[in-house]
Amino acid sequence: MTVRNVPASVLAVLAGSSVCLAADANTPSSDEVRAIVAEMLADAQQRSSLLAGGTAGHDGKGFTLADESGNFKLTISGGIQFRYQLNFRDDQAGGPNAAPSRGNDDFESGFETRRSRIIFKGHAIDPKMTYYIQTDFSRADGVLDLLDAWVSYKWDSNCYLKWGQFKMPFLREELVSDWNQLVIERSNTNTVFTQDRSQGVETGYRNEHIGLALAFHDGFAAKNSEFASVNGLGNFGFVRRGGESDWAGSARFEWKVSGDWNQFDDFTSKPGSAYACMIGVAGHVEGSANDIAASPGGVDTQGDTVYSAWTIDMSVEGDGWNLFAAGTGAHQNTDLLRQDEIGTDDYGVVVQGGFYLPETDWEIFARYDAIFQDSDRALGDTDETFDTVTLGTNYYWAGSAAKLSFDVQWFLDESTQLMTANDGNGFLRTTEENEVNFRVQFQLLF
Repeated sequence: MTVRNVPASVLAVLAGSSVCLAADANTPSSDEVRAIVAEMLADAQQRSSLLAGGTAGHDGKGFTLADESGNFKLTISGGIQFRYQLNFRDDQAGGPNAAPSRGNDDFESGFETRRSRIIFKGHAIDPKMTYYIQTDFSRADGVLDLLDAWVSYKWDSNCYLKWGQFKMPFLREELVSDWNQLVIERSNTNTVFTQDRSQGVETGYRNEHIGLALAFHDGFAAKNSEFASVNGLGNFGFVRRGGESDWAGSARFEWKVSGDWNQFDDFTSKPGSAYACMIGVAGHVEGSANDIAASPGGVDTQGDTVYSAWTIDMSVEGDGWNLFAAGTGAHQNTDLLRQDEIGTDDYGVVVQGGFYLPETDWEIFARYDAIFQDSDRALGDTDETFDTVTLGTNYYWAGSAAKLSFDVQWFLDESTQLMTANDGNGFLRTTEENEVNFRVQFQLLF
């Protein structure tokens, strides 16, 4: 409620009452009373006119400030994910896949604040000119980190141009917000092949059924980097990138067969939702000259590296149920200056689904994901595949704004070159099969 909603008569009564209470001490004249009331009404009118210049409050998506013209708007929001994990594995006796930094015990457990974020978004100068800034407090040391910082302009033709730091248009699982995932954490396949954030320019178009995005940028996983940062593209044995590429481009095409676009902002589907289906395909390529590339024998040499990747996915949902499947492939080629050319092809798949229990806010989900690395990457007797099965449930206390989740992950295989320790996903790296991890998480958005 603003001051302008308070009737002037009420203010007058309050003013008169205060004067009456002091009447015994110093009784004012009628002219003095009228002067006091007039002064208070004038002050109230001035405050009301100031508030009339804009609006403030919570719009369900955050705390919002806006001017009267509608040309400027700021929404401040955020979220917290607090998690407890229990990990069971065989005792680790050292060796190439041991992880001394995480201990060699067969049981590890503890709490962590997985995500603590503050988000600033809105528009400036014109409602078509939007901006988005997202920060994250590190769960390791509490240091504030920049995740997203971009500006976008959208024309009436449904075309847009976006520039800054953001997630490139590639894997759908990565593009869905951290707060709108079906499972507590994204799949291991997504972890290995993810585009993460980079800096660049993206243009795109979306109509009722078709969405297209094209981006020119610094390469996968190149957030918070300067233009001359060292590139990690040529590290043989790892798909994970980092630093600046000399050039990089990504493209994603989506066909909405049925439903509304906003139904694909998350992976869940509440009871009563209409049927929706979307198919997506995406491709990426990047290159860097004079990369430092490690050969299978461990000798560092210089060479030119090109990394390319593709993905295809399908999302289907209906009245209280959802399904999602995706396949991904990546090719990495390094033309070494003093050795033979090195080329690898790696693949991954994800299949997940969930459904609500009848007349409840409980959702049951399951997921299978697998990573198939190139046989040339395998060292010694290590496996070439890494499979994970996840089962769990979500309780939507207030939708995604307040959600309690439980799940258990079964890592069927030992560590591989592509799937080593991943604290975020609960895998602690093991030389044996059948590592198991339990997770409990509460999510709150504000």
